[in-house]
Amino acid sequence: MLGWMSRRRSQAPPLATASYINLLIALRCIFNELAYIEQLPGLADLIRRVDIPRLPHRLPRPLTSEQDQLLQREFVCLWLRKTPAVLSLSRYTVWGWTAAGPPTQ
Repeated sequence: MLGWMSRRRSQAPPLATASYINLLIALRCIFNELAYIEQLPGLADLIRRVDIPRLPHRLPRPLTSEQDQLLQREFVCLWLRKTPAVLSLSRYTVWGWTAAGPPTQ
């Protein structure tokens, strides 16, 4: 069993980790069913939960500078469109005005 699985894993092109995991889970289910039907409890322990590898943790690829700028422009446009009150308030603070009126000096 181990030899067959290692051959499957080392074939060219190599078996993807997700495919390997799915194969092991399917075999584990088959062994559990056989163990129940044939009253052979040893079959249920052939493939344990710890034998199944975890999927590798992958980070998303970084955005290109063009994609980043486009997203930032879209975010600013959406933000300004959804918050007109913030825009008008920012005009007051830029010129030194408050909601009560012009600045006092």
